[in-house]
Amino acid sequence: MHHEPTADHLLRVAERMFAERGLAGVSLRQIAVAAGQRNPAVVQYHFGSKDELLRAIIESRSAVLDHRRFELMSSPVLVGHDELRRIVRAIVIPLHELASGTHYLRFLANLAASPPELDKAFSQIDEQNTLGRQAVERSMSAALGHLPENIRGLRLAMATRLVLDTLAVRNDAHGDAADGLTTEWFIANLVEAAVGLLSAPVPH
Repeated sequence: MHHEPTADHLLRVAERMFAERGLAGVSLRQIAVAAGQRNPAVVQYHFGSKDELLRAIIESRSAVLDHRRFELMSSPVLVGHDELRRIVRAIVIPLHELASGTHYLRFLANLAASPPELDKAFSQIDEQNTLGRQAVERSMSAALGHLPENIRGLRLAMATRLVLDTLAVRNDAHGDAADGLTTEWFIANLVEAAVGLLSAPVPH
């Protein structure tokens, strides 16, 4: 038996199912059944559409993530690769800290497989929970302002997939450091890989 309010329980079940089966592989009715609800329309009753459910899952995690991200982005602005490291750390560390005991990273990694879907879901989040994300986006835009717009967009999409997939794989293993890296070295290595991708020379 679960003891969460119905809406919260549905969010956690949906997060797990989307993480395990992908976004296209799960219906609202299947979520209701998996959550032990007799009414097959209960998810639609609480959240409306699948798009609204995705937004609700993200928003349920946003406050904690954004508070931590804003905290990390409050450090002094740097230059060059050091500034990119500061920004990427503010992306990676909150996600890594949240990961334990949740399916959120794999859910996000699956959502990021479709960048338009990812952008649409995040564009609808309550602005009160986006101060940290806004700080990241402003700083990233400034740090990559020298890149052509199409290259910049592609690099950001690639870096997003790299970060989310790598974090999700490690979290799927329940923190088992099969790669032989401590948490500190794992994060540092992921940050350097993302910075390298973002700062690579533009091909001619």
